[in-house]
Formats: sequence, structure tokens, C-alpha cells
Amino acid sequence: MNSILQQIITEMMTSFGNSAFDLLTGKLDFANLVIETQKSFGKTLCQLLGVMLEQQDQVLADSSYRKQFFKIKDMRERHVDTSIGTVSFRRRYYEDVRTNERIFLLDEQIGLEKSSRLSLDLKAKLLENATHMSYHRSAQHGGPARQSSSTVMHVVHEKGKLITALDQLNHEKRQAPMVLFVEADEDHVAHQDGTSHFLKMVYVHEGYDQRCPGRFSIKEPVYVTGEYPGPIGTEELWRTVKDLIDAKYQGEPNQFFLAGDGANWIKAGADFLPNCTLVYDKFHLKKRLLSSTAERPTVAHDGTKDYSASAHTHSLKLVIN
Repeated sequence: MNSILQQIITEMMTSFGNSAFDLLTGKLDFANLVIETQKSFGKTLCQLLGVMLEQQDQVLADSSYRKQFFKIKDMRERHVDTSIGTVSFRRRYYEDVRTNERIFLLDEQIGLEKSSRLSLDLKAKLLENATHMSYHRSAQHGGPARQSSSTVMHVVHEKGKLITALDQLNHEKRQAPMVLFVEADEDHVAHQDGTSHFLKMVYVHEGYDQRCPGRFSIKEPVYVTGEYPGPIGTEELWRTVKDLIDAKYQGEPNQFFLAGDGANWIKAGADFLPNCTLVYDKFHLKKRLLSSTAERPTVAHDGTKDYSASAHTHSLKLVIN
């Protein structure tokens, strides 16, 4: 097993050495070196994880506990899409001699969901992306293991409430910033009975960083999503958001900005967030500006242009009454 690990690492370092040589000889520029190295290291890490998991499966098979309570029934392969690529490994399928239950001991030990090809970290990334981009774009930005738009939609609609921000927080709290931004939106979920339900999505962040002209990334985003129906569900949602903020940050921010389309369930969030100002989000602010200046197209053009230039710095706000 160690020889396999050594071979994988050697191949990775050889690939990196070749890319570095191409950089120094002018065959490859720095940006492409970074991209190629990231792909290579991600692929290698997936291979290493696969080998490690198979090694741990062997440890479980050799344990006295396993021999006493579980019979080996089969050896099966599994492929798990993660945020760094696809991890493939083979592991044993067991039968519990006490209950006749069939089980993959390795999957249980490392916390892999049954019958799911997507790991929790990838689901979280897809869900985070879906809060501020289309399902198609979220799929394209989910990592090397590309997903379909329908896969992203399934994660958002079926798993959203299960994958909460509390699962992603670091153990150490961050010092609360002066300002926190909370953005809320809703999506329609078609159920099998033909009815349509609202999926509520809330994400909390510290603002935007400009990565390059015209492209921004959210700073420290965390999210809560689910149906949360009716007034009781709305209260549960906002209490969850507040619990999330308290779990992540040390102290309270001086100011909250809560952005959305002005729906009552979004406005209710202001009752749970101290010193909260309600504002329209990017889409609905632009829509409001256009409708309020419909008879003066020049003003509408200038207003939306100014808005576009300042939306990500939050220097332009339209307060919801």
C-alpha cells in the first residue's frame, strides 16, 4: 500500500516539475501553471483519499470487533463527487450477524450518506453558489466533478434545510465585523402532487471582494435554506439565522443590512437582527428604479448605471418602508 502512495506522490511531483520547467522556458505562463497545478494536485489528492479509504476498509475487516459481529458479503466500488474531484474506492459490504442488517462499515465510520454520489462539502458549495447564481452556473462552479443543473436544483430543493450553515462553521469564532449583510430570496418548488411551494433562502456575509473587473466574491458566506412554511416557519427560519450568527461571531455587529424583495417573511427578519436596515437587493432595486422612472428613461438609465457601479460596495441603498 505504501508503494502505491509513493507512486502517486512521485507522479504528482514529476508532473509539477515538468510544468515548472515549461514556465521557466517560456512554454507556459504563470496563470496557466497555477491552473494546471491545481488540477494536478486535486486529482492526486482524490487518488490518495481513495487509497487511504481502501486501507482503512482493510483495517476494519481485520478487526476483532468486525470478525465477531459482521460477515463479509461482497466487495463493491463507490464513486463520490467532491469539491476537488471524484474519489473512487472499493470497500466491503457486511451483514450484521445480530440483526441481519446489511451495511458498509467504512461508509458509516467516515460519515458518507447512503446512495448519494455528492459529498457534503460539494453539496454545500453548490448550495452556496445557488444563492447568488443560476443552477447552471452553480453546476459549472462546483469544482472538477461537474454536475448538471438538475442536480443543483435537487440539492437546493431536497437537501437545503439539512445542509445548514452550522455544519460548516469553524470551531473558533470570528470577531464580529462592524457591518453584516443578510440577503434573502425565495424559489418555487414543484412537488409531485402538482402543488408549488416556496423555498426560502437566507445567506449572511461580510460584503464583497472584487476579484477582477466585473467579478466579485462574497466574503465569509453562510446560509440557511428550507421551506419554513407560515408564520411559525418564518420565526423558526430567523431564529436559526440568528443562532448561526451567534455561533460564528464573537460579539455583535454594529449594523445589519437585510436585503430582499420586500416580502413580509423577509421584513420579519428585522425583528431578530438588532440595528437592522431593510434594503432592496440588486435585482429588485434595479426593478424599482426602472418602474419609478418609467416616464423618464434618461433618469432610469443614469440611475441603473450608478446602481451597477456601486451595488457591490453597498453605497447605494433604497430603504424598504
